[in-house]
Amino acid sequence: INPNNGEALNNRGLAKLRSGEKESGCTDLNKAVDLGFENAKILISQYCKWYNFLTEKNQIIDSVISMLSSK
Repeated sequence: INPNNGEALNNRGLAKLRSGEKESGCTDLNKAVDLGFENAKILISQYCKWYNFLTEKNQIIDSVISMLSSK
């Protein structure tokens, strides 16, 4: 798969979601949006809201831990 093809990443993401690979599927869909494939937003809103929320929160927590441990 071409990692710069938003439509291909969208299709692979959907296939992964259907096979139960939620994390990997949502990652592909988010990358598809980053590449300008806006249709992936529909699937993200249906399948990935919770995953994206947790990913964002984990990144914030990791940043805070990193800042605290460097002091």
